Amino acid sequence: MAKVTRRQKAVRTLEFLMGLRNPRIQSALVPFGLSTEVLTEGHQLLRQATDAQLDAELPVQQPGLTERLDVFENTWFPIAKLVLERHFPKAGQYLFRELLQTSGTDLVVSVGTFVDRYRRLESGKSPVGAAGEQAVRLLAKRGLTQEVLADVEATLAEVVQPREPLGATTSAAARERSEQAMWSWYLEWSGIARVAITDRNLLRVLGFLKSKGAKAEQEASYEYDEESEPEATAEPLAEAV
Repeated sequence: MAKVTRRQKAVRTLEFLMGLRNPRIQSALVPFGLSTEVLTEGHQLLRQATDAQLDAELPVQQPGLTERLDVFENTWFPIAKLVLERHFPKAGQYLFRELLQTSGTDLVVSVGTFVDRYRRLESGKSPVGAAGEQAVRLLAKRGLTQEVLADVEATLAEVVQPREPLGATTSAAARERSEQAMWSWYLEWSGIARVAITDRNLLRVLGFLKSKGAKAEQEASYEYDEESEPEATAEPLAEAV
């Protein structure tokens, strides 16, 4: 059975949730219990399982958004890492914990996580305390200014609506529980979708059937959560835009 990292789980869940905005997909899944409540639960579980600030409503991405996030990531991830490795290594370890440069939909999670942790460093509420504030001041001198941060936050806001920041510290056990809850939700509803939907184009919209080079990943099997479906009325969903 293929091993899936926390980041991969979050990205797959995000792709699936964005795909669920498609009216044809909604129509296929409403008879199986898909409802506004189920969608809201999925978004809440994703937000709790990641450092990124994700909202329960994800608008369709506009052209150029991922490109802007990609430019930010390609510029400031390596620069911030180099600066902090020399001057504030603990702050750097916190900022880049399990964080890698990505592309596509992954950018929403990676850049959102970076910005959220950066703001915690700035506020002095990160695990490294006052050293985080000093690290931010140094990065500002290197060019990562408030204007740059505000611009990328505005870009993220066009993809996901920001909520209040999560707590500054989260135990490993709590992160594990949040990850498991999110993944259980994903496994249940992605499994239902695979049964209810046969159109390959719609399956791609949900994040399945990647490129031919990803055949091994496409065919990876996972243990499905055996908990019963949540009680939810099959009420009509608002048309996705």
